[in-house]
Amino acid sequence: MKLWQQMISTAIVGTERQKFELPPPADGDAVANLLGALAAAGDETRLLKAAAVLGSYLRSGIAAAPDAGAAPEPAGDETRASIPPLSENHLAAMLAGHHSRVLREFFELVAENGRVLPPPFLPAALDEGTSKSELRPFIVPILGARGRWLAGRRDDWSWAVAAENQTEKWETGARAERLAALAALRREDPAAARELLAAGWSAESAKDRAAFLEVLKTNLDAADGEFLERVRQTDKSADARRAAVNLLLKIPGSPLRETLAAEAAALLVYKPGGFLSKAKLEVVFPADFDRDAKGDPLADVELFLNERELGKKAVRLVKLLHAVPPRFWEERFGAPRETLVEAAKNTDWKNAVLTGFRAAALNFADAEWLAAVLPESGQNDYYTLSNQIERDWRHSQIENLIEILLDGEPKTGLDRNFAVLLFNRLKERWSDEFSLKISNFLERESQVRDFKEFIGKEFIGIALPVLNSGHLFAVGQLADFELRVLARLAGHLDKLPGYARSAEDFAAVAAFRRELRAAFRNEEKL
Repeated sequence: MKLWQQMISTAIVGTERQKFELPPPADGDAVANLLGALAAAGDETRLLKAAAVLGSYLRSGIAAAPDAGAAPEPAGDETRASIPPLSENHLAAMLAGHHSRVLREFFELVAENGRVLPPPFLPAALDEGTSKSELRPFIVPILGARGRWLAGRRDDWSWAVAAENQTEKWETGARAERLAALAALRREDPAAARELLAAGWSAESAKDRAAFLEVLKTNLDAADGEFLERVRQTDKSADARRAAVNLLLKIPGSPLRETLAAEAAALLVYKPGGFLSKAKLEVVFPADFDRDAKGDPLADVELFLNERELGKKAVRLVKLLHAVPPRFWEERFGAPRETLVEAAKNTDWKNAVLTGFRAAALNFADAEWLAAVLPESGQNDYYTLSNQIERDWRHSQIENLIEILLDGEPKTGLDRNFAVLLFNRLKERWSDEFSLKISNFLERESQVRDFKEFIGKEFIGIALPVLNSGHLFAVGQLADFELRVLARLAGHLDKLPGYARSAEDFAAVAAFRRELRAAFRNEEKL
């Protein structure tokens, strides 16, 4: 309604800057005539009273036009049961803003139990998905026949309608739609997605080519190698070539990966330590190592290294080592990673080798190797490292790294700080195993250490983020952990200025999550 939008605009900028004009009276237009009676009122009064009139009018609904056409076909019959009555109360509370961060978990719970959302809640659920795209994959499976029917009645709910032909969306959609269609097809039919991308490759912009290649990370295998190698060797875009190189390095046995591993193997020489000598990794460069060779795949690798500070030879060494899975060196030299990291310190190229090992651990998501080389990194690098891990690693790989960093006593005092930073990079619900390990870690630390010290370090650094991210903590392993911690905190909240409320909020969320599960379990017993 245009008049309503004009009124909103005036309310935002103020009546002093923008005058709100009333429509002229008209025969048969009851709303216009009612608003006309406000003409003599002051600007602010007229605006407020007009808002009351128009708001009531809009809430009352608008009659369908006489030529609205035939009514749509009704929704199909629902084949799945709705959620329990108590769960409806829970859903109403979350949609109203109470514990709304648990919505995703609730939607997953509904799907796990083979249920659908009740009809009265479908519009609100669709609105949630419209405003929070991350919830959409969890809403679609529980809409049921009525929800899908309803989603087809409004354009802004169309995301929830059964997926269209991905090829058609790829050919006709906007960039974001094409990217989503390609990603969906890659999950369903990897070969078809690759062929679709390859068929129109030359017509895509340089920016789009690099972005579309990232989709091939999903279900990447040797069958993608030929297309990626062609992109690496012939594409004019450095971004596209770089993306192709990164993907080729992830394919075991790819010619590029084997070639670079062979070149790296010829560079490093491992000398085990003796009675009076330490283990050592020597770097033996060929004469043309830092050449500007045409077609060098490492030329397109971007690690944001300072060539002026490190030198051209060191930069290429780092890039080469980053292209080799770090476990390759354990197999080649028959020595554990900790020994090889120590040996790397005893070389003139210490910084380049250690930086290369770290880059390789990041590139191949090797948590054990990253934990081994992390003490050689500066704490100033932690934020950059954690960002890269969040971008490139899978959730389970981040969990594994955190477990390793928290296992046993801290090696440097800094590895635990890095683990704390990584907690904020976990965006999916934690696995049961990881949740149990973290709860045991916090319980153990709260008992074996001075509790005041625990509050100042582990609680604020680790426990509090865990409590505030309670919706990520696997429900099956919550047990009474949080209640035990909170009970111990009861006499210490005065030492936690600004954190007491967070602890109380977590207790409420934990109780609410238990209620969500109990509602389904109790219904089964009836």
